[in-house]
Amino acid sequence: DAGSVSAVDAGPPPAFLGDERRVPVLLPDAWNRNQRWPLVILLHGYSASGGGQDAYFGVSDRRNDFGFIALAPDGNRDRRGNRFWNATSTCCDFWRTRVDDLAYIRGLIAEAIDRLSVDPNRVYLIGHSNGGFMSTRIACDAAEEITAVVNVAGSGFNDEARCEPSRAVGYIQVHGTQDTVIRYPGGRLQAGGAYPGAEVVVERWRARNGCMTTSSTSEGEDFDRVVPGAETVRTVWSECAGRRPVQLWTMEGTRHVPGFNNAFRDAVLEALLSY
Repeated sequence: DAGSVSAVDAGPPPAFLGDERRVPVLLPDAWNRNQRWPLVILLHGYSASGGGQDAYFGVSDRRNDFGFIALAPDGNRDRRGNRFWNATSTCCDFWRTRVDDLAYIRGLIAEAIDRLSVDPNRVYLIGHSNGGFMSTRIACDAAEEITAVVNVAGSGFNDEARCEPSRAVGYIQVHGTQDTVIRYPGGRLQAGGAYPGAEVVVERWRARNGCMTTSSTSEGEDFDRVVPGAETVRTVWSECAGRRPVQLWTMEGTRHVPGFNNAFRDAVLEALLSY
């Protein structure tokens, strides 16, 4: 029952979720227990942090305008002191710790649903680079627990057969053509292994979601303040059996860490929350 409240959660909402890796809870001002709320989880890139990811995407700054709860967790630190997510064999558990980050994120989602009145049908992920790999991993292995993901400058499993989601997941790939870290056409990480390119990743999700091969393409949009002009084109496959469109936002001339402007920050949340 969406209106029921357990005894343990009858008081103020928790300030943190998680056990060993606690995550600050970022609620909209209008939050209350009498309705269900969307949840947006941010997953940072290799060596970055949850707080840094949030500052980069400006997500929690928009939680009142869009009406959602935000979480920006930290990955574990590796031998070099860099935070990472164990997403795929390519990226980025370089020391093979085998930490179960899938279970960790699933635990956060379950706790948020139980303690923060999150709508289980509106759970979203935004990941950059290593966080993009991790977002895609969750879409593959825990599709029943999320609604849609945004993968910015990341990739996914190189082996297509490794990803067999239990249901359709909304999928948005955002990638710069001049990315030399995770290359737009695909490539290989020296410390990890091979990964598919942005267009291959999107084609695989189009097929998984049962979308038709026909697509629509937008006018150019200016989302990167570093690249002159309207560098971004959105291609959308919307005729999908699972009613989960698949999108590719190609950023011509953009590098691995785009200089996102506020137009992008608004647009990506609008697109994500439309699922």
